[in-house]
Amino acid sequence: MKTMKISLLAVFLFIGYVTAELEPKTYLVRFTSMPSGAILKLDGIFDPRCFETPCQAHFRKGLIEVGAALELHETVDTSFFVGKADSSHVYIKLKSIFGVLNVRPAYLDHVGIDEWSFSFNGVPSSFGEKRLLPGVYAIGLFNRWYEDIVDSAVIKNDESTEFDVLGKLKPKWGILEMQPTYLNDICSDEPWKLTVNGKQIPFGRKALLPGKYTIALTHRCYKDIEFDTDIKKDVTASFDMSKMLTLSAEYKWWYNKQQQQDKKKKKSIE
Repeated sequence: MKTMKISLLAVFLFIGYVTAELEPKTYLVRFTSMPSGAILKLDGIFDPRCFETPCQAHFRKGLIEVGAALELHETVDTSFFVGKADSSHVYIKLKSIFGVLNVRPAYLDHVGIDEWSFSFNGVPSSFGEKRLLPGVYAIGLFNRWYEDIVDSAVIKNDESTEFDVLGKLKPKWGILEMQPTYLNDICSDEPWKLTVNGKQIPFGRKALLPGKYTIALTHRCYKDIEFDTDIKKDVTASFDMSKMLTLSAEYKWWYNKQQQQDKKKKKSIE
């Protein structure tokens, strides 16, 4: 019985030894790239354990063929020997094959804000940075307040190009200029209302596209003022309100009433 126990122990030890020999050692390999996000091929296949950088996995000892690809970058093919250390790091630097184009909207005197449209190679596009392969690209910028900008941009590898929108702006508008005035400061504590084609605008300098406009000024103490004017490109149309002012019938009635009341008060005091 004792001999059988020793024999069984020897068998178990032998099986364990054989099992250990059948499971070869593996080594941890970590893959990173600059920039990150590269798709990897390991020994010619996409390995689900390590598909995209950064990633890591265990490999048996031996040579691994590594391929890395990333959009707008040159593909890298290299090899790495696994087994020199228990863990290893494979770093892959990818060379870009693109340039950067940056197109940002610009304005003069805050005119035409949020009214730009941008076309890139004839297709509507959004403003901001674009990564592009080297070449020549058509740029179109359109805003009703400015002359159309139709130009091109040359993109070179590893270079950033800022498209100069501000330097290409040619305004199409004219200026209406008007400041509020009063007769002897009568009712100066009450504001005038200025409308152009029925839309109220603030006093000062107002950009308007060329054309005919109806200007209206209203105030409780003055007669309404209305007139038409032509706005021309690059021309400032300035108007002196003081030459247009006439007190309203309502104010004259109120003023006369105040005068009569003042006279009565004066007599009663006397």
